[in-house]
Formats: sequence, structure tokens, C-alpha cells
Amino acid sequence: MRWRDRSRAWASITALTGLILVGQASSPAHAAVAVAGCSATGVSGTVNVDGYTAGSHNYPHVYLSLADNAADDHHVRIRFISLSMAGPHTYYPWRAHYGGKGTSQGWSTSAYSAATTVGFAVQAAVWEGNNPEPIRYCTDYKWY
Repeated sequence: MRWRDRSRAWASITALTGLILVGQASSPAHAAVAVAGCSATGVSGTVNVDGYTAGSHNYPHVYLSLADNAADDHHVRIRFISLSMAGPHTYYPWRAHYGGKGTSQGWSTSAYSAATTVGFAVQAAVWEGNNPEPIRYCTDYKWY
């Protein structure tokens, strides 16, 4: 194969690869791993979501991770929130961890929202006993 023919062959491959990459970049949002995380004094939490597609109703793989960062005689909690396009967001139940300072816990779950979603959020909180409200909390949002 002559040098000119090789150059043309590589140019064709490069152009084709560029078209494929542009096509992927402009396609609708597709399932991918996404993360939201936050921290407040005494608590930190993250959520990893895999398999979520913007505009859908399903969060097939949700992993919540929560850490207690203070020796303050309080426990910590975490919850997942699906963010709705038109209508109220869905707040899923709090999950509690009582392990004390320096410990963490994780939960694998899934979630379904009746409303069309545009993202998700995580809330992590410091709690006193069975009080109806947290002492302090943080929230992080992942919008699509």
C-alpha cells in the first residue's frame, strides 16, 4: 500500500470515529452512574445511581452510603429523593445508622417515581432520638 493510500485510509477512519463520537454525544441522556453527596457537622452521605435515564420513572440501582463523623450521642440518617419535572418531588423513607463516630453503613435499593423525573437528590442528617425533625442536615442535587 502506498503512503497516499494509507493516509486516505487513516483519514477515513478518523472521520468515521468522529461521526460516531458526535452521534453519541448528541444522543438523549442514557443510563450512566451518577453521584450526589453532601456533608454537615457530624454526618456525610452519598448516593450512587446506576441505570437511570432522565425523563424515566425508574432508578434501578441506588446505593446509599452514610457516615457518622462526630462523637455527639446522636445518630445519623440518609434518604433518597427523586426530583420531578412537574409536581412534587418524592421523598423516600429515612434510613438510620446508630454505629457511632467513625462508622458507616450502606444500603442497596431501587426506587420508582410516579412522576416523570429530572434527577435525584440525597439528604444526610444528624438526629436526636425519635424527634420528628433532624438537628441539622445537608442536601445535594443531581439534575439532568
